[in-house]
Amino acid sequence: MLQPVVVTGTHLPQSEAPVSQSVVVIPQAEVRSRAAANLPQLLRNTATLYVDQPGAPGGFAAVYLRGADPSHTAVMIDGVKVSDPTNPRGGGIDLSLIDPRTIARVEVLPGASSAIYGADAMAGVLNLITRVPRENRVRLGGGIGGDGFRTVFASGTVVSDGVALTASGATLNDGHRSGDAFARLRTGTLRLDAGDPAAFSANAWVRLQRHESGAFPEDSGGPRLAVLRELERRDTDGVIAALGGELPTRWGSLRLYSNLFEQDADLESPGVAPGVRDPFGLPRTSSASRYRRWAAGAIAAFGEAAGTQALVGAQYEREQGDVLSTLFFGPVQMPANFALERDTRSLFSEARAKITGAVSAQAGVRADATDAHGTHTTFQTGLRYRAAAAATLAVNYGTGFKPPSFFALGHPLVGNPGLVPERSRTLEVSVASDADARPLSYRAAVFRSQYRDLVDFDAGPPPRLVNRTTVEVSGYDVAANARINDRLRVSAGATGLEFELPSGVPALRSRPRFRATSSASYDVTPQLTASVLGSWVGRVFDSSIPTGATYLPPYLLVDASVAYTLRGVRVALGLDNLLDRNHEQFIGFPGRGRRVRIEVALEL
Repeated sequence: MLQPVVVTGTHLPQSEAPVSQSVVVIPQAEVRSRAAANLPQLLRNTATLYVDQPGAPGGFAAVYLRGADPSHTAVMIDGVKVSDPTNPRGGGIDLSLIDPRTIARVEVLPGASSAIYGADAMAGVLNLITRVPRENRVRLGGGIGGDGFRTVFASGTVVSDGVALTASGATLNDGHRSGDAFARLRTGTLRLDAGDPAAFSANAWVRLQRHESGAFPEDSGGPRLAVLRELERRDTDGVIAALGGELPTRWGSLRLYSNLFEQDADLESPGVAPGVRDPFGLPRTSSASRYRRWAAGAIAAFGEAAGTQALVGAQYEREQGDVLSTLFFGPVQMPANFALERDTRSLFSEARAKITGAVSAQAGVRADATDAHGTHTTFQTGLRYRAAAAATLAVNYGTGFKPPSFFALGHPLVGNPGLVPERSRTLEVSVASDADARPLSYRAAVFRSQYRDLVDFDAGPPPRLVNRTTVEVSGYDVAANARINDRLRVSAGATGLEFELPSGVPALRSRPRFRATSSASYDVTPQLTASVLGSWVGRVFDSSIPTGATYLPPYLLVDASVAYTLRGVRVALGLDNLLDRNHEQFIGFPGRGRRVRIEVALEL
């Protein structure tokens, strides 16, 4: 969690002085030790994030970064943004579409960061970095467990004369089609890396994925309360591709890049029967969405790896999305189709400099010209002071923006073409030790974020989406790692949030005001390691159509794992919800009980 950031936080080459923002990293060793069944479980023990998933494993898994809306966090895979603005969630991505076995490292950048990553990074960035073997290697594995858990994964790398070719694939099955929820995920990746970083380097990769899932609709009251017992089913196909190259120059380096994200999603929902919160319920829905985002850009960096550095960059992005949807009100069918396109042209710059031996500064500015919404300028600035005691004090201020989603602009029933972009700003003060400090390393941050012109639903008549809400969130993040001895490692973290909402606005759903995490890892022998991870979630406000609004009680989840590694063979035993605690993240959606999984991996 406290390892140094490598990619996320800046486009500048990394040096001994990292970014001024408080960055959270789950390194590869910790990703492996958590032995998670899926990505939501992998992220659960990261205090900065809260992930919910109604009807797990088949429900839509959303991430809340420091209490912000899921659509306000830019989720990326190897730096490629994977949000889909055609969905009714404002573009938030379903994290269950990503298999954790393909992930090498997770990097979280909290705070408004549009000056670096443009639109959508209002609350921060979640960057999922995949495995990139650097030597000839074959990896094979599989797993089996309770509640229909099955997985198979394989990868192979061939390296010759400075060229590395990697192919990988993974399948993940969870839940039963005849039960309350299920998910089927297939992922395949092909990657090519070539060149010498000292002269010229290039890489290209493409990732294909298919996801099939079923669960009760989110507001239905779930398996415990839903009147209509048919599952909502989603089929999602995606393509993510990237091509890039970097050329060292006398003055620094020149990097060119291009990437593509495509997603096709089909939804069949039975709707929700009328209830306490809504006397009409939700209609049965059938929809098919198609979305494509293509981006290309160039970045010229100047200066040495340490000391003063600067860059300038430009990017062009084109988005296309269309939705064919039908709402069924008894025998009456109502089409709800829309199609939109959007071009964004961006210019950006960053700089970092050492002011004294102990003080460094970083700043960035970006201008994004978006069709129909004009030009929005965002900036980020920060200072770092390194104390003599190997501790670093930092202050950072950043702004963000997000254009309205295609759904919010174009939906014929509730869409509003007059919506303006949402905006944000974050002030953060943090203190941290060196990541490799012994016996204790730590990180602590206090922050305040403001979100303006948020898109909200107005019941009308006529019902439509409008800009009207301002929300302020303040809080703290703390985390610490301790190496007790050569065998025992422990860590703990906590996040506390306070919300300032407009008068008459109810509490925000899925935002616990307090969360705490802890973990312990013990090397029984050099080959055998045992780990325990705990996550405590405070009470959460929720609402369902059958019951109306209520608060869900706090809960504690404990997962455990045991891993044995010898001569390239790794056997991992995972124990999910070890204490078999009853809990609900959403009204009427009981969490999974105790489960045992076993996975075996072979590396040659």
